[in-house]
Amino acid sequence: MAKSATSRKLHPSVKTLGKFVAKRDRAVEDKVLEVISQGWSITKAAAAAGIHRATVFNWRDDAKTERDALDPKSPTFRHDYNENFFTRYEHAHEAGVDVLEDEATRRATGYDEKVFNKDGVAVDKRTLYSDPLMQMIMKGKRPDRYNPVNKNEHSGPNGTPIPHSVEIEFVAPAAKAKVKK
Repeated sequence: MAKSATSRKLHPSVKTLGKFVAKRDRAVEDKVLEVISQGWSITKAAAAAGIHRATVFNWRDDAKTERDALDPKSPTFRHDYNENFFTRYEHAHEAGVDVLEDEATRRATGYDEKVFNKDGVAVDKRTLYSDPLMQMIMKGKRPDRYNPVNKNEHSGPNGTPIPHSVEIEFVAPAAKAKVKK
């Protein structure tokens, strides 16, 4: 039997709206976008709002279709960021990625960790660094320098295309020879 979204174990910072919400409304959308903007997944955001994750994808895709269908020159076109779920989703997603990027940078550049004795008492602290995380961040921020792409191209003289041609010859099937026994 499948668990309901409200029975799942969520991070303490994620507050739910209660039981499954049958009707789409602004409060549910806002809850989903709030959780996404904190860097959580769509699955966790949907659970926090009491809806299925597919519902969030449907809302996003429908809103994108609606937005793309609007004519920006039309007098009814609204540039209001709050009107379209897809636009608000994009902003929340970017904010969530920023949260994750900030945390990755904090871990890559060094963070303090407490050292505990066998009785659970903090006795010291040490600074930890994550070199692989730092490499990943640098590759993302300056890919041309830290993640160069090797490109091998073949060309003719002076960079011209290599001449080539394809010839197809159609041959009629040979008549089967009669084999005498």
